[in-house]
Amino acid sequence: IMPNHIHGILIIDNYVGNSDIGNVGNRHACSLQRRQYQYLPIIIGSYKSAVSKMLHKFSMNFGWQKSYHDHIIRDENSLYNIRHYIVNNPLNWNDDENNIN
Repeated sequence: IMPNHIHGILIIDNYVGNSDIGNVGNRHACSLQRRQYQYLPIIIGSYKSAVSKMLHKFSMNFGWQKSYHDHIIRDENSLYNIRHYIVNNPLNWNDDENNIN
């Protein structure tokens, strides 16, 4: 968790037996679009809604950006690199262009 954004890795198992049951991409530019039902926008939307409701209960002024950045992790090397980036991202906060402190 960063002061102005969050990072996360979602693992969505699209397969039951040998049948593909859904897509993971966002609604406006899904790289895996084969069907209308896509899990990622539902999960992200639900997460944003739950966080917003909780913060509004504490009278916190908070708003989400309109969309989100997603990336499909296709292999173990990519997963390792992304995990490394997420773990080390807070160390770079002092150099971030959005850090106003």
